[in-house]
Amino acid sequence: MSPRKTRPPVAALSVSRLTVRLIIVLSLAILPLGLVSTYQSWQMLKESSALSKASLLDRTYRAAERERAMVEHSLGVAVGLAETVSAIDTDNPDCDATFARLAEASRYISFAAYLDQSGGIQCASNGARNPDADSEAFRELAARTEWSFFTGPNVANEGQTMFSITVPVTAPDARGLVWVAIPFEDANRLLAGPDDNVDLVLFDPDGNILATEDFSENRRDVLPGDQVLASLPAAGGYAFRGHNHLGEERDFAVAPILGAQLYVLGSWPPLPGRTALFSWRTIGLYFPAMIWVICVLVAAIGLHRLVIRHINRLRYWMRLYTDQRAGFENAQLEDAPEELEAVAQTFRDMTERIAIQENQREEDLQEKTVLLREVHHRVKNNLQVISSIMNMQVRNARSEEAKHLIRRLQDRVMALASIHRRLYMSQKLSMIQADELLADIVGNLVVIGSGDEQAAIKVSTHFDPVPIAPEQSMPLSLILTEAATNAVKYCGAAEGETCWIDIALSDLGQGRVCLSVVNSVVPAAEADEQPHQAGLGLGLIETFVTQLEGTLEHRQNDDIYALHVTFTLSGPPDDNDEDEAELVPV
Repeated sequence: MSPRKTRPPVAALSVSRLTVRLIIVLSLAILPLGLVSTYQSWQMLKESSALSKASLLDRTYRAAERERAMVEHSLGVAVGLAETVSAIDTDNPDCDATFARLAEASRYISFAAYLDQSGGIQCASNGARNPDADSEAFRELAARTEWSFFTGPNVANEGQTMFSITVPVTAPDARGLVWVAIPFEDANRLLAGPDDNVDLVLFDPDGNILATEDFSENRRDVLPGDQVLASLPAAGGYAFRGHNHLGEERDFAVAPILGAQLYVLGSWPPLPGRTALFSWRTIGLYFPAMIWVICVLVAAIGLHRLVIRHINRLRYWMRLYTDQRAGFENAQLEDAPEELEAVAQTFRDMTERIAIQENQREEDLQEKTVLLREVHHRVKNNLQVISSIMNMQVRNARSEEAKHLIRRLQDRVMALASIHRRLYMSQKLSMIQADELLADIVGNLVVIGSGDEQAAIKVSTHFDPVPIAPEQSMPLSLILTEAATNAVKYCGAAEGETCWIDIALSDLGQGRVCLSVVNSVVPAAEADEQPHQAGLGLGLIETFVTQLEGTLEHRQNDDIYALHVTFTLSGPPDDNDEDEAELVPV
């Protein structure tokens, strides 16, 4: 077999059981890392959310800073006036000038007044006094006993809408309240911070809107749609997400700017990607899964590249060697690891040793076959020499009985010679075609028998093609020789009829074979003696049947004698089997 390079077809990347097991092992290995990373990422997102809320509140505080400064300044002016009212002569018209100077000195306040307990204006920056129609409204205003903030038309100042602050006066000789007002447009303008995305609303604990950037009929559109303003005040600032009255998703922040008296609500759209599921902020949650996918891909590709493809190639070589015995002396693995290259080299060395051993075994087998054929050929020649010597003895014998005995021995010798002739001519030395062997023996017997003074005998044969082992062919041939010789010897027929012999080898199936020898005999009424009586021939037949481990059946009717030998075929002999069985004489 000539060596040649053998390449298997290029195999695509496949998921083998080894790859699946490696994926499972890697998954278990990185599972703790994935859990820790996921937990840390989740905590980071929670902290990020908290920082976002804090940033939102800070932006709300900063956006309402000017409004808070206005309220604190105006409230301070009102508190100062409330403390100095007792020192002012409220019955003197000059008190109006005092309030007017304070209003002019303030950059926010456009109106300031003092109301007594009955609601009457005692002093006002614009010199106004109570109109009779509004005395009830002024009495309700004077009844306020705490700081208060409200927005509405100022009847004491030409009905302009004002953001008003009231502070009670509790001096023993002067009771009532100080009222300062800021133009509503100024209060709204201060809420329009530099950040155009922020909408601010100033409101009191009762949920009344005091100021807003857009104080139109649509001013409530920016408020949370599922909550009322009165439910939003809290001791500290906080932030939440919801939808406004227009159904838009918004971020809201509520922060107190003056204790529990005033609150500011900040609102703007969520920042892009702030809490998106697949944003860069949440990538930490998916990092373990990304690591797992990358590890699996790298492991699968690496395993296929470094191991599986080389193993598949080795398996292909083995299958090809099993089918074709192809040479692999020059077959190489491409970029294989050292360990797999060592396995490939071991396989190449093994195939080379097997090839050498098979060649040696084939040569030994051919030599053994030639020697066996030569042995059988020489044995056959020697037996023929013995048969020729017997012929010479027959010619020199003086009595018919001696000639008969020598010819009987010659029949047996020729039967053995036929076996050895068939063996050295056969293609397979372990098996002989029984039909051809028995046909040769019958031919020799008929020729020899016709030399006696016997009537013409009609011989018919039928042999099924049956292969038989050499150790069974020997006793079978001698059985046929003895049976056919007896049949020729005792064959007879009624007067005027032809003698006949019928010999058959039948394949019964399942390894069973039957040899039958049937001949005609002289009817009992005409015979001088009974043929086929017990003698040497029948004794030899019984001995050979025993060697075949078969059964013998023979019977005689009025004019027919039949002998049947049934046995089981054996397989071809093994190399360790003993030589052919020795013929046991009777």
